[in-house]
Amino acid sequence: MLTKGYGIAGSGFARQGWNADSGVKTNVELIGIIKKQFPNVKHVVAWGESLGAFITQALSENNTSLISAAGNLCPAAGSVEASLKMAGDALWGLKSFFDPTIQAGNYKSVLEVYTDIGRVLTVIGSLQAAFAANAVTPAWPATSKAPDAIKAIPSRSALVLVAAMSVPTQSASFDGATGPGAPGSQTAIQFAAAISPALGSLENVAGAAILAIMATYDIEQQVGGPVFDNTATNYATQLGDGLFEYSSALSGLDAAQGLLAFLAASPRAKADPAAVAKMRALVSHKGTFKVPTLTVAATADNVTPAGHAQWLAERAAENYLASASNKNSKLANTWRSNNVSLWQRTPDSYTKFSATGSPISQSGVNGTGHCVTTTKQYMAIADILAKAATDGKLVTDGAFRSTLRKAGGLTFDRGFSVPLMKFYQN
Repeated sequence: MLTKGYGIAGSGFARQGWNADSGVKTNVELIGIIKKQFPNVKHVVAWGESLGAFITQALSENNTSLISAAGNLCPAAGSVEASLKMAGDALWGLKSFFDPTIQAGNYKSVLEVYTDIGRVLTVIGSLQAAFAANAVTPAWPATSKAPDAIKAIPSRSALVLVAAMSVPTQSASFDGATGPGAPGSQTAIQFAAAISPALGSLENVAGAAILAIMATYDIEQQVGGPVFDNTATNYATQLGDGLFEYSSALSGLDAAQGLLAFLAASPRAKADPAAVAKMRALVSHKGTFKVPTLTVAATADNVTPAGHAQWLAERAAENYLASASNKNSKLANTWRSNNVSLWQRTPDSYTKFSATGSPISQSGVNGTGHCVTTTKQYMAIADILAKAATDGKLVTDGAFRSTLRKAGGLTFDRGFSVPLMKFYQN
């Protein structure tokens, strides 16, 4: 970036953890320092990843005059509650099915936090060992207190249920579409439908659960009490069509209904209303776009799922259409909405197998993992944002599309969408 003439500046924050409020203030200060030391700077582009993208969107909404364009990469969006629900559901699901000693919130000390992380990792390790021994009917972890009727269902099905109600089941190694052996063979079909979602869930759910522990503790310390609440959550409704989509992985509809009934009867987490009120007073997004904004999301991100970016895209269109001078719905699909979404989409198939039919672990597959961006993709994003900052708009013309093609792995498609985060679906 430096060799292309871009200047780069970043800042550390006064606190770690969920620090969007202080992050915005720090970046306002940073921009002031830059402009004072380098008065020839004409345009400032703000960008960030994950929580950094959350900070960037808040900065662009509330301090528009300071920046000329914004980039939200693998963003968290809307409010902290959206992320806490996703991660909290994953953690609570692991607790309910596999280890009821997982505290899952209302933390009073860092020791409790690290104890919970240890318990989650123990559960994941037990499941990994069980899957390695028998991926079709893996045993349940010794820490599980589920009744025998539930344990008669393979543990992989309970894990898939936990993931399906919270995080993507498609992971860096498992595409949910490919199996060993000849394409279309019974072995390949059975693996893709029943085993691949479970193995993908195993790769994804630990990251979400640990995020829940760390983020929940941090927010609780800021607001003075527990904030995750699922007392009113109907997980059968939340699963929705996933009941049929993952029917094979859930060991059939009867088994799935049994797992859901067990969850319905499991102890729930209750938040402190005063703490929730304070959490909701933390910085959040309106979903307005006052400067050209590029949002980039991976369709199988297990930490900040693409549903965050979908929320931003839908708010961009809604807010544009709601403005008094812009009633033409066709205009919502142009740069005038000031938000363009790019998607890192996974290949149609990418799971690899050894000569004996065992799946091979992978990383860096486009569209998977959290904030996995190549140098070429970074440079394309930087170039697009720099041009938008100069022009005052994002133009999705031939040059724009050519930049994306050269970068590889970035899709621009106005008709493409992904499911919203469960928090916004509800």
